[in-house]
Amino acid sequence: MRAPFFSVVIPTYNRSELFPLAVRSILQQTLKDFEIIVSDNCSVDNTAAVARQFTDPRVQYVRTPQHYTIADAWEFARCHAKGELIM
Repeated sequence: MRAPFFSVVIPTYNRSELFPLAVRSILQQTLKDFEIIVSDNCSVDNTAAVARQFTDPRVQYVRTPQHYTIADAWEFARCHAKGELIM
């Protein structure tokens, strides 16, 4: 399978009510050659359940093994991206 042109990384922590707005906005774009990485920094709310409600195969959910600093959470998320460009 070919890598997507770009990856959109969405790090999140206890924002289950907000990150879906970003995901839906990205999914509505006219360019379709992308992936979305929702990277959960060990949230204690229902972030995982909300992320798994997205059935579009371009949306991926990953979770850090422990709560990271902001910089480390971004790096963890970036490492999961497969696109030529990462935002």
